[in-house]
Amino acid sequence: MPKDVNGGGRRQPPGTSHDSPAEPYEPYEPAETAETYAPAAPAEPAEPAGLAESDKSTAPAEPTGPPDATGPAPAGRRRRGAALEDALLQAAWEELLAVGYHALTYEAVAARAHTSRTVLYRRWPQRLDLVLAALGRQAPPLPPPPPDTGALRSDVLALLHSATAQMTEMTPVLQAVTDARARDSDLSRFVEERTYQAGREAMEAALDRAAQRGELDPSRLPARVIALPFTLVVGEVLLTHRAPSPATVAEVVDQVFLPLVHHYC
Repeated sequence: MPKDVNGGGRRQPPGTSHDSPAEPYEPYEPAETAETYAPAAPAEPAEPAGLAESDKSTAPAEPTGPPDATGPAPAGRRRRGAALEDALLQAAWEELLAVGYHALTYEAVAARAHTSRTVLYRRWPQRLDLVLAALGRQAPPLPPPPPDTGALRSDVLALLHSATAQMTEMTPVLQAVTDARARDSDLSRFVEERTYQAGREAMEAALDRAAQRGELDPSRLPARVIALPFTLVVGEVLLTHRAPSPATVAEVVDQVFLPLVHHYC
């Protein structure tokens, strides 16, 4: 009769042994505000329930191999608080400019930031939240009110030159969200606030000063006439991706805007 190698009266099933190695340890992400780096990125968690269809990536399947140059950060390096959030939003901004809104994925942003996708999901559960946070951090500030030069014409010229400089800086932002503005109201609202709304408010301020000087009565001007100089100049920036020349800005004021002002006032 064969000898029982277990010494306990029972035989082990074929192919098993006390010397078989244990299953490998599965690392997990601790529930804390700081990120933790592991040798390999954990599996991507399921997207939060209720995620809008427009916020789900339609990009091709993501690669399963390690990123080329954006893998895990060096061991022992930990970022917390503002430093971590700055790195995450900078990575999201760079990825947004590189691939656009609809191709942006959490995996690619996490690779750029040298962290895990869970760190991103914990702060911004939906892609739209992440993109809006990155835009709010990276977009240039709204232009200041135009200076009071003492005349409507020179006030409007100063405003338009300031606006074109700001819009030129905003071109990467507009290019990044151009494929999403039609669908996502939050993105379109962001662009509206940073461009046309700011321009209209500055134009109204210039017209109010002109009214105080007795140059005109702005209540007689249609809203579209008030917004027209800014709309034309912004449209030029969006079409050409560069600031219009001073001569072009002067043509908008002298050949389009001021004749309409004189017609209505």
